[in-house]
Amino acid sequence: WKFVDKRRLLEIVAFGFLINILATFLDVVGSELLLWNYTLRILPQIPLLFPVDFVIVPIFYMLVYQRYTNWKHYLLASTILAIVLSFVAEPIAVYIGQYQLISWKFIYSFPIYIVLASLGKIFANKMCSVQEKSLQGTTSQKYEQQAAGKQDK
Repeated sequence: WKFVDKRRLLEIVAFGFLINILATFLDVVGSELLLWNYTLRILPQIPLLFPVDFVIVPIFYMLVYQRYTNWKHYLLASTILAIVLSFVAEPIAVYIGQYQLISWKFIYSFPIYIVLASLGKIFANKMCSVQEKSLQGTTSQKYEQQAAGKQDK
């Protein structure tokens, strides 16, 4: 809670949920296509990296999203995050035996992490734009109604 911009809380959490959904979907697809395999599982049907998809990846992306509103800076920070996730975090997960690569290489993850960040920001920006327009319309209608009410008196 210390690091979250509470004025943008709903926006940032919605962005995080989107990242969570996309990351989980990609994880399931990759696992089902036998690109990688999870060697450790919490339950028989739940891969160990689901907590990564549900907590770690969304939180890192939310921090980047919150900090960098400008697209250029956001993409730069997302690229750095993609490098860390692809070439540091994933190899560590393989090294400690959490999952094994079958038909996958770490380099394949790199552009996917960037696309994930980009899609998340595009969708979040669109949501914010729609909300902003809606709020402006609501505010304009209130002023018009108030002005009409004053003129009637």
